[in-house]
Amino acid sequence: MLKKKDTPNLAGKRIVHIINNFKTGGASRIVVDLIERLPSNYNHTVVTRYNPIPQNYIGVEVLEYCDEPTQTQVKRLIDSLQPKLIHIHWGTMWSKEDSTWQWYYAFLRSLS
Repeated sequence: MLKKKDTPNLAGKRIVHIINNFKTGGASRIVVDLIERLPSNYNHTVVTRYNPIPQNYIGVEVLEYCDEPTQTQVKRLIDSLQPKLIHIHWGTMWSKEDSTWQWYYAFLRSLS
């Protein structure tokens, strides 16, 4: 469970975390650890392909893109959030047949 923090400073810097799923534990826990341990003047948004209902971690903004996002969707997202840092939590265990790498690639292609 994400610890309740002070009300975020909306004028602070935004970090966007891009991760395949935001389930309990594993890579999601690493993202939560970063959110909990960075100074409170950072705002965080998690962008994920899968966010379970009910959400496993509360107190963090999570945006779900189940399908591969278009370049226009990624551009709108980045323009609206204006992050100072984008953290992409990438794994290497996917095959060519798995659509996970394509989901990540849609972000990478649009951000480059």
